Amino acid sequence: RTNTIRGLILALVAGGLFNHCTPPKEDAIGYDEEIVVLCEDETYELIGQDFETLFGSIIRTPQPEPLYVIRRITHTDLNTHLTFKNLVIFSQMESWSEITPQLQSMLPDSTLKRIQGQSQSYYLAEDAYAEGQILLIMLGQSSSDLKNRLLRKGGEIFQQFERKYWDRQMAFIY
Repeated sequence: RTNTIRGLILALVAGGLFNHCTPPKEDAIGYDEEIVVLCEDETYELIGQDFETLFGSIIRTPQPEPLYVIRRITHTDLNTHLTFKNLVIFSQMESWSEITPQLQSMLPDSTLKRIQGQSQSYYLAEDAYAEGQILLIMLGQSSSDLKNRLLRKGGEIFQQFERKYWDRQMAFIY
């Protein structure tokens, strides 16, 4: 019985050591109110206004300012922006898209198919590449499909971004 207890304690200690061997993620960078968006140009032409309306509401402070500032990046900029606080990727996952290979390296094919299919409208991950980050990936069959998904799920997505924003603010205050 003593050997069993010693073995159990040893297993718990070893498990605890292995569990803490992964290095902690770096803190997310960028401004809390900035959303970095990666999207094909032709797709953004169709959905950009809706996205900017959803996240760019004007706050009445002494000087009016947008709730979130939207900054677009190109596929070549993604690696330098992977650890930004608010990262959004829209794509149709077409073979001609330069975003497709990057998404395929980020998520398993089964997840990408689920997002692009009807079973899941979008993929939302917190702390995916950095602590304090929120990552949104929305895929569609076409630009109009992406627009419909954004219009249908926009309020839900906005609430998630707001919750993460306030979580970061409260962590900083306390």
